[in-house]
Amino acid sequence: MKRYLVITVDTEEEFNWRDIPFSRSKASVKNIKELRRIQKVFDDLNAKVTYFIDFPVLKDRFARQTLEEFYQQYGAELGTHLHPWCTPPFEEEASSKNTMVNLLPASLVKSKLKMLTDLFSESFGFRPLSYRAGRFAFDAVSAKIISELGYKIDSSITPFYDWSKSHGPNFFFAPYRPYFLGREDIFCEDKKGGIFEVPVSAGFNRVPFKIWAKIYWFARSKKLRKLKLVGALDRSHLLKRTTLAPEFHSVEEMKSLVRNLWREKVNVFNMIFHSSSFIPGGNSIVRTSEEASAFEKRVADIVSWIVRECGAEAIRLSDYFLRKMDPVRNEGEDLGYRRPD
Repeated sequence: MKRYLVITVDTEEEFNWRDIPFSRSKASVKNIKELRRIQKVFDDLNAKVTYFIDFPVLKDRFARQTLEEFYQQYGAELGTHLHPWCTPPFEEEASSKNTMVNLLPASLVKSKLKMLTDLFSESFGFRPLSYRAGRFAFDAVSAKIISELGYKIDSSITPFYDWSKSHGPNFFFAPYRPYFLGREDIFCEDKKGGIFEVPVSAGFNRVPFKIWAKIYWFARSKKLRKLKLVGALDRSHLLKRTTLAPEFHSVEEMKSLVRNLWREKVNVFNMIFHSSSFIPGGNSIVRTSEEASAFEKRVADIVSWIVRECGAEAIRLSDYFLRKMDPVRNEGEDLGYRRPD
């Protein structure tokens, strides 16, 4: 079974992730300039990247030009990323709950997604195919809307994570392998569904995931929360949850996850990180130049290991979708995705 790596970047403004509600004022997107260094590393590894772009980035001329260059010169895929607090129209009150798209009225979600999609199309001259919800706030309503807007692929679901404490969705027992979203229940596969889901790669340091997920879920239940079992399990490495996310995990932890995903017969590794982590203070995780440099090195090291040691082909989301649909089909052509010359 062939292995694939999908590198997905939430390409967004700089802001403090803990400072909720987030500001609607003019946002800085200086971090986009810093992506050039890591894009060159990816190109040296023949690794294609998928950039999910939000509204403030699309509004910035220099940022648009940089991403257009990545698309034309390096064959990157460009998709969209909805941050509702900085995407018009602004009909909702600025609050913690309203940073989660799944809690907004369907009509407002559609208006924001249409505004974002139209701006993307005006900026690059083609319609986006791939999408990721800001703060992973994705549900059946968003799935229906993006399908109507012409999207084919989503990558918002984070298996083994429950965002309900932050007013978001509960993805804990969602599928961790790619599948077509059910039209009513996005956790059930429907091969006639309009949106292909490629979940963010997450799992545990033990297999099989389904058994250990139940144990982890039980350990974090209200009855046992006072015992702080999840923290104890994590610190002792008896049971550790990991995401293929270099902002939050070491290279060795991510290597262990990739090995276990392979044992689980998952052949696509979907790595996630944020563009804002390439600039000190760009978010609440990477605060200093030393932390930014260490993060950039983790990204380069894990991508290099997955490509060179695991033999994975690093491709765009749309390419993976097409290979699942028809392994013989020419990549990107039949979806109307304008490939670089």
